[in-house]
Amino acid sequence: MSSFKEIDPASWKRREHYEFFSGYENPLFNISGQVDVTELYEFAKARHYSFFLCYYHCAIKAINEIPELKTRKVDGKVLQYDTIDLGTTLLQDNETISFCTIPYDSDFITFYRHAVEIIGKVKARPGLYPADGSKDIAFFSVIPWIAFTGVVHAQKQRGGDSIPRLAFGKYNWQGDRLLLPFGIEADHSLVDGLHAGKLFLQMEANGRLLASGAR
Repeated sequence: MSSFKEIDPASWKRREHYEFFSGYENPLFNISGQVDVTELYEFAKARHYSFFLCYYHCAIKAINEIPELKTRKVDGKVLQYDTIDLGTTLLQDNETISFCTIPYDSDFITFYRHAVEIIGKVKARPGLYPADGSKDIAFFSVIPWIAFTGVVHAQKQRGGDSIPRLAFGKYNWQGDRLLLPFGIEADHSLVDGLHAGKLFLQMEANGRLLASGAR
């Protein structure tokens, strides 16, 4: 588990927002849009990298660059983790899904090698493999058949948790630009639309940096 610091809500700049939205039966909000991945796609294609692992890295790197997206509610406390890992669904050959966790690394090559190794092991052993309950994670999923304009994630009946959930759709060309449908679900007591917007912008910026060779 990543190390963390505990936030004192009494002195936190988000104290009022935290208290207000924590009182909601469902404090989760969803925002969907598109990110420009043109240069990132060309980078992946030229170097024979998995494109989805390229944009996965850009997204999890962006999360780790935005403090609000590393903050969780845990047992009545507010914790901000130093590092957030990536949990993702994988489609098996028998058309079921498996879950797996990929550790975050700011270095793309290191992240990529670990991801390929872990995904290979999970794909070789179909099964669900539910998450272990760690909170220092963000959940990713890909719906590559649909250029969606919105997505809502499944939640347990007793209420959702504060872990952000990201979804990626079918990318499509608009003129000479490649756009990737992208959505985030987050807890409004910890995250605002501003921070969701920063995630979209930072993911695009990370893609351009990676494509330029500054990984």
